[in-house]
Amino acid sequence: MVEGEGGVRELPEILETPTLDGIFLGPMDLSHALGVPGEMGHLRVVETIEGVIDACRAKAMTTGIFAGSTEAARRWFGRGVTLVAAGVDTQHFLAGLKRIVTEVRG
Repeated sequence: MVEGEGGVRELPEILETPTLDGIFLGPMDLSHALGVPGEMGHLRVVETIEGVIDACRAKAMTTGIFAGSTEAARRWFGRGVTLVAAGVDTQHFLAGLKRIVTEVRG
């Protein structure tokens, strides 16, 4: 996982790891590390992520990322990321339960 400035800085060396299959990005933690806490769409965060994606692509390395919304998932798929975590399990579970309650009460 690349979630901080150290991971970004050491990325060229990390990408030389012989058995490494991919790099997964954590934009929320990265936003904190870059001084813009919680702002996953901040230009500094987006440009850093895009730099990591480009470096991974140059090494034919799989890139994954956490996307907290469908819009973010679409953006990162469009940018060439092949593995996107579109939210967290509890978020999806809660949305499903709310839908069921609404349908039952409907």
